[in-house]
Amino acid sequence: MKNNLESLLEKIKKHPRYKKYDGRFPTLGTLTRYPEKNLPIIVEQGNRLIHPKESDLKNQEDISFITEQFISDIYQFLTESHIYIEDKTIASYGQSIITSNKLYHIACSQQFKNKYKNVNFLMNKIEFNFYSIPFILRLSIESKLKSMIGFQSCDITRMVKNRKITDTNKQEISVPKVLTFLNDNDLVDTPCSFDEMKRIYSWACRFTHNGTKEYVWLRLKALQTLHNLFDYEYIKNNNLKDKRSNSINYLKAGVSINTLMEKINNDSNFKGHYKLYLSHESFDENFGLYNDEEKKYY
Repeated sequence: MKNNLESLLEKIKKHPRYKKYDGRFPTLGTLTRYPEKNLPIIVEQGNRLIHPKESDLKNQEDISFITEQFISDIYQFLTESHIYIEDKTIASYGQSIITSNKLYHIACSQQFKNKYKNVNFLMNKIEFNFYSIPFILRLSIESKLKSMIGFQSCDITRMVKNRKITDTNKQEISVPKVLTFLNDNDLVDTPCSFDEMKRIYSWACRFTHNGTKEYVWLRLKALQTLHNLFDYEYIKNNNLKDKRSNSINYLKAGVSINTLMEKINNDSNFKGHYKLYLSHESFDENFGLYNDEEKKYY
C-alpha cells in the first residue's frame, strides 16, 4: 500500500499542472476554480504517511487506514477533475455526497439505536463520520475564536423598514469578520494565522451547506494547521500568562481586554452593526484529554 502511494505521488509531481505552493491552506474559491491546486497538498500530506518517522503521524493502524483512504480519494479526485497522470488511470466515481434522506435517518439512528440496528446504510453512516469532520472543525474554530477574544455576548443592529432594530445579548458571532479584524490588527497571538483560520472555516462550511465530501488530504491539512490551537502542551508553554491560573490568554503583551473591545467595536466593519462585549471570564481553561497509553495530555 505504501509503495502504491509513493508511486502515485511521484507521478503527480511529474504532471505539468503540479506546482509547488506556499504551504498555506487554499481558499475555497481556489479549490473550486482550480482543482489542480490539490496536487501539491496531496504530495505534502501523502509524504506524512510515507515517512511517519519524520512526521507527527505515529500510529501504524491509523497510517494504514488513512493510506487506503488516500489512494482511493486520489483516483476519485483525478477522475472527477479530468487530470491524467498515467496512460491507464483507473477511473473511480466514489460517493461524494450524502442525500438529505440518508442524513435524516443517520441522525435518527444516533438517537434510536435499537430501532435502526438492522437498517443497512450502505456505508453512508461510516462515510458520514469522515464527511462531518469539517463541520466539527467549523464548530471548534468558532468556539476557540470566542474564547480567544473573551466573547460574552453581542448586540446586533439591523434596518427593518427604515427603522433600526437592535437585538441584545446575542450569542452569534460573525466569524469571518472577526477573523479579518484580528488578521489586520496586531492584538492577539495565534500559532495559526487568522487568515488561514478563515480559509479553513470557509472550507468547513461547505459540508454544512451541501453535505459534500472533502478529500482526506484536505482534512489532514486542516487538522495539522489547527493543531497548536488545541494542543495541551503547546498552550501550556505559550499561552498561560499567569502561572497561578489555568486560563488561556492569547492577548499580546500590553493589550488589555478593554483595548481589544474598544478597537473591534470602533472598526468600520462592526460600528453601527455589531457591538461585542468581551471579558477575561470567557477565556478557556487549559484542560487536556489524557491518553492513558501514551501517558500524556492532548
